[in-house]
Amino acid sequence: PLFVITLLLILTLIHIALTLKKEEDPDAKTGFEGFIPGQFFVVLIGSGLYVALINVLGYFTSTVIYIISLLIALQTDIKKSVLISAGVTIGIYIVFKRILRVPLPTGFLV
Repeated sequence: PLFVITLLLILTLIHIALTLKKEEDPDAKTGFEGFIPGQFFVVLIGSGLYVALINVLGYFTSTVIYIISLLIALQTDIKKSVLISAGVTIGIYIVFKRILRVPLPTGFLV
């Protein structure tokens, strides 16, 4: 662990130095271009509800609802939202429940 922490510290310092050394390009795009405040607050509130509902509905049920809701709110096709949600949830189930045997929160809906 000490080696990893030291390595991360060194790499972080190098990254900071390179960032400070780099000259700003006046034509460069910022990270906030195309920012839509409404979508930000939908994601923020949705994430809060997701965390609150995990112990009530269970991890997998909450995850399916969360992913589908956010993808639809972010204007993704409903069919794609359902497929992505199912794929992510099944992937998490296989990795964490079956392979790693990590206990995940259960609720009244599993």
